[in-house]
Formats: sequence, C-alpha cells, structure tokens
Amino acid sequence: MEYRIINKRGTFLSAFHSNGGWELGDVFPCSKNSWLTFKTQKEVNNFILRIIKECEDQRKRWGDWTETAVKFAKNLKYQAYNS
Repeated sequence: MEYRIINKRGTFLSAFHSNGGWELGDVFPCSKNSWLTFKTQKEVNNFILRIIKECEDQRKRWGDWTETAVKFAKNLKYQAYNS
C-alpha cells in the first residue's frame, strides 16, 4: 500500500514548486496520470505540512497570493492505493 496526494478536483499532485509563479498549476501541478508517492501516512502528512510552510515562506514574494496557495495546500488530502 502506498499513498498519493489528491486535490478537490480528483487529480493527483505530481510536484510542488514553491518557486513557481502566481498560478496554481505552476506551483501545484496535478495530473490523472502521474503523482508523487509516499510509503506511509506520516510521510505524506509531513509533506503536506512542508508544502504549507514553504507557501508561508514565500509570503514576501507572493504577497496576497500566498492565501490562495495556502488554502489550496490545506485542502489537499491523501488516499491509499495499490501500486
């Protein structure tokens, strides 16, 4: 059993680019065909927490857009799947 991160639209997080621009797709690319994998629930939870922290760390550069990124990140969930 492995875990992957899923967004509200039902697509999977395939990367995270905190140095991306002001488009959700640039910072949080998601796909139905590729995704990040994690071996444990703890690992995937820690990754989501790291994403939220890195978004907050970009506040000086992102300004108000930070709230959009943090909201998106906080809505990420994970699901178990058989690889």
